[in-house]
Amino acid sequence: MRITNRGIQDCYIAGNFIDNPNGAGIYFEDGASHNFVQQNTFSKTRYSTIRVDYGTGNAILSNTFPYMNNTDELILLLEGGNLELSAPVVETAKDRSVSGMAGPYDCVEIYLIDKANIISLGFTYADAEGRFAFVREQTLSGSKIILIATDKACNTSAFSKPYRIG
Repeated sequence: MRITNRGIQDCYIAGNFIDNPNGAGIYFEDGASHNFVQQNTFSKTRYSTIRVDYGTGNAILSNTFPYMNNTDELILLLEGGNLELSAPVVETAKDRSVSGMAGPYDCVEIYLIDKANIISLGFTYADAEGRFAFVREQTLSGSKIILIATDKACNTSAFSKPYRIG
């Protein structure tokens, strides 16, 4: 799905199954801005699952991604897309909690990497200094996670590097 032009704004792409084995899942290009991608399920794509070039304010939340060894291709930000917002950094991860640093007041979303999919576990918010903590009832021990951040202007980062929990 290609969304092109600086005048393209306020598209709400939600609840879809997106399958494009010959290209990107969703490609915001040429300054498409202020769009929302939420609760979609992506199948394998040939290129990046979601790509943002030049545009800003493109919120990417609570989607299910296909398992990939190279998680750098899941959300690709180029040419200042989404201000190339930095991904959160995990500082500590234990049995039922993850903590680290993001931008001040960023919404941090934690994803679980399993054998078939990458699924959202939930959200937490960073404080004024950027510190965040996520607590879960079920154990995370032995799991691999990745994180994204969304700032107050709805710019979503690319995924963090994968992190294996003890």
